[in-house]
This record gives sequence, structure tokens and C-alpha cells, in this order.
Amino acid sequence: MYERESGVFYSDRSEQGLTDDVLARLLTFPKVIVTSHMGYLTWEALGEIAATTVASLTEFGQGKNLTHELRRDAGAGSPPGEGTRAKT
Repeated sequence: MYERESGVFYSDRSEQGLTDDVLARLLTFPKVIVTSHMGYLTWEALGEIAATTVASLTEFGQGKNLTHELRRDAGAGSPPGEGTRAKT
């Protein structure tokens, strides 16, 4: 996994060229292959995704704070579960 992939993948950047020096250097090595990220595609991971989704829906339905809420305004390192309370 490439830690600084944000803003590099998932959109066509062919007009701008590669501006990430670390990634550019990695791509020069003959034994480096860049592939899509598919680490989530296991039975265990899919089971956890389903369980988290059901838990979130249950919390929302009960008007509880959402343990796994993703908020745009949350800074890095913000503790989970400090989301807003569901509207009832």
C-alpha cells in the first residue's frame, strides 16, 4: 500500500503528468507493479464491512451516536464515536 495515494489515483491525471516524486521513483524499479487496492476483498473483510454497516444502521435507528461516523470536518486523529446524534 502506498501511504500517500490520496489525490494520485481514482481520477484521470494524464494531462498533468506524475508529480509525486516517491511514486515516480518506485515506478522505475523493474520489480514494482502498481495495481488497484483490493485488500478489502476477502470473506473476513466483507463480513466486517457488513457487521459495521448493520451496527451503524441500528445505532442510527435508535438515535445513538454513530460509532463509525465519518465526518468531513473531523481532523486526523479524531476519536471515533464523537459524531452527531441521529435526528428522531
